[in-house]
Amino acid sequence: YGFAVVSDGRLLSACSNNGDILWQKGLKQKSSPYFISGYSDTLYLVSQTGKLSMLNPTGTTLWEYQLKEYPTENLILGKDGRLFVKSLNTLTCFSMTGKIKWTLDLGQSSSIRTTEFTDGSLLVLLQKEINGCSTALRISPYGKILEEITFTGKVTCVSNSDSGILVGF
Repeated sequence: YGFAVVSDGRLLSACSNNGDILWQKGLKQKSSPYFISGYSDTLYLVSQTGKLSMLNPTGTTLWEYQLKEYPTENLILGKDGRLFVKSLNTLTCFSMTGKIKWTLDLGQSSSIRTTEFTDGSLLVLLQKEINGCSTALRISPYGKILEEITFTGKVTCVSNSDSGILVGF
């Protein structure tokens, strides 16, 4: 379509590239700042009460799930359509049909956002430090911890690139 707008008044609007409103739907609950677009113009959003929803391109809710822990960052759409939700202590993977594929206990994660490598694995920074250096987990899209990483300094930011992940110290 173009873009979607979630407003404070529990209103979801789909707009064309030039800003014309294509349709509007009222949401059952006020939205949080955590929402992304998915494949085939679907939308995933989290309400302020922690309800995760998938909506089709017409704004119809396809499924909902009440999260056990509130997210600490925006949702992450995996390369194969999986949806990842990170909270302070867990990372949960949902299928496109709303089924939980797996949940991984992280301990306490960092406030630095989770990023995805080009192979689909995820980099999750942790609160834990070793000798003042940041630690992280590299997790497969299937919930397996591939490696535990200790950096040589304190990570301050991360960003995705076409070639991988950029890490700032």
